[in-house]
Amino acid sequence: MSRKFSAKAKDYDLSVDITKTVGADTRASEKVEAFRDLFLDRYKTIKRYVETNYDFQDSVSIEKIVGNREKYSSWGALGRTIVMVLEAKKTRKGYLRIVVEDTSGEMDAMVSPEVLERIGTIATDDVIGIEGQLSKDGGIFWVRHVVFPQMIKKDKGDEEYDPVSAAFISDIHRGADNFLDKEWNKMLDWLNSDDPMAQNIGYLVISGDIVDGVGVYPNQEQELDISDLYEQYQVTGTDLERVPDHMETIILPGNHDAVRLAEPQPVLSSEVQSHFNHGHFVGNPCRFKLSGKDVLSYHGKSIDDMVMNLKEASYENPENAMKQMLKRRHLAPQWGVKNQIASEPLDMLTIETTPDIFVTGHTHGHCMQKYQDVQLIVSSTWQGQTSFQKMVGFEPKPAIVSVVKLDDGEAATVNFS
Repeated sequence: MSRKFSAKAKDYDLSVDITKTVGADTRASEKVEAFRDLFLDRYKTIKRYVETNYDFQDSVSIEKIVGNREKYSSWGALGRTIVMVLEAKKTRKGYLRIVVEDTSGEMDAMVSPEVLERIGTIATDDVIGIEGQLSKDGGIFWVRHVVFPQMIKKDKGDEEYDPVSAAFISDIHRGADNFLDKEWNKMLDWLNSDDPMAQNIGYLVISGDIVDGVGVYPNQEQELDISDLYEQYQVTGTDLERVPDHMETIILPGNHDAVRLAEPQPVLSSEVQSHFNHGHFVGNPCRFKLSGKDVLSYHGKSIDDMVMNLKEASYENPENAMKQMLKRRHLAPQWGVKNQIASEPLDMLTIETTPDIFVTGHTHGHCMQKYQDVQLIVSSTWQGQTSFQKMVGFEPKPAIVSVVKLDDGEAATVNFS
């Protein structure tokens, strides 16, 4: 075991600072105006990030480009504007025809295969900067350059962090008949062991799907070992009493938990929380600091949509979907596919600043990878292969704990399979 994990977390004053989450009282509305306001907030927020790119500090509105056809269709004249993509459709020749909008109006645009090869997939609801030229008749804006909001690398600064670690798990699915009881108990025993890494852990982050739930999918009752929802939580709460007293536990909900499906998801109810004797209950997603280290935790349901719509994303490599979220500065870039989005007044799914650690679950895969100074973690599950996974040939990577040392970023995994 690395000597870097030699410090004992119980000797330090641990701190959890919740900086952004959704509480129990949400303000979501089903009115059309509420969704309009939500997307307007998304557009305005992400537009500011695109504007940090030097080329787009002087961008203009669609109205100004279309209204100045003579200027923006003349030789050498380029227009720059920041837009949201309404429609995107490939042509037979490999071009991408997109309809884009801003607060001033709409415009048809065409993106060449060469530009697409350079910048990757453009999908509906993306907020991007486009540079190009109008056709002579003003009907098409020919795009030659595209800018995504991207993440800005963090200034490392001189801040010092305690030499303690955070452990990351997800998708416990307590109550399922294929819950990995043996591996789960081995993990809890390890947290209480004299292993230097275990003793270095001060935080345990659980990124959703605490239980398997009831009625989540058709005929689920045939695959349950515990058929009562609240008994599932009660058993899980009893299990987590074995987590050492000095460890701070952070618990997010997921799509199998007893909250609304639409994201952002509020914290688990007080009735559910009563089955646990400790823990910081937060919404999904949640932004928090562990001993000062900035963590973005999101269950990851939108990965389903990204796998369907982005060639860069797959269930085999869910970390690639996370990279696309960072590229777009949004946790659920596409609306209206499978993942439901709640019409909160402000878009809580935008990624405003670059986190130190970005963690998801949901896919039942596992990965730890550094990407542009961000530690990506796909947290492992504690459920065996499901009937659906078996049908589609997907092999989960269960029973793995991801560990990150907060002072120097040292990353490690412990496999309990």
